[in-house]
Amino acid sequence: MKVARSGAACLVAAIAMVAAACGNDYASAPPPPTASATAQSTVEATLEATATNTAAPTVEPTSAPTPPPTEVPPPESTPATTPMPTESPTATPPPTPEPTPEPTPTPDIGTTIEVEVAGGKPVDGVQRYRVDARDSVTIIVSGDTTDELHIHGYDLVVPFAPGRPGTITFEADIPGIFEVETHHHGDLVMELQVG
Repeated sequence: MKVARSGAACLVAAIAMVAAACGNDYASAPPPPTASATAQSTVEATLEATATNTAAPTVEPTSAPTPPPTEVPPPESTPATTPMPTESPTATPPPTPEPTPEPTPTPDIGTTIEVEVAGGKPVDGVQRYRVDARDSVTIIVSGDTTDELHIHGYDLVVPFAPGRPGTITFEADIPGIFEVETHHHGDLVMELQVG
């Protein structure tokens, strides 16, 4: 502060000397600043400079350390890749066929034949029914009169009456074509083909 005041006093003295040397020019020049005004502006300038110089230094944000760069070998030192020889395709062995399972034999449920007789004759006309040899055959006959159904070749007879159908089951063990007819009327009802 003492330096600032003595500097202001020197400045005032210098201005006074210049004014005295200039003579009448002093009257037209603006009045020199007073010592207190000069000291005040000097103090303000000093404080401003001090504040600027003592301001906290700008701190740059720190970042994570950068890892050192990975060294890339020069092209000359890169080992050349040697192509692998292509293997010749090997013959794939044919797949072993799995054995086909034998079908499970289903129990023979046989063949059932139903006929209806009216006036001694078949309602649907004479039909031929084919069955396998050794097949189980069941014949069901119904009619409007009392009669018997005769199966030639097997010499089997099936009685029937109105409201009482006749039923017979037998094994077809004789191959051939056999007539089946009404016994009393003597009309052909059907044919049975075995084999």
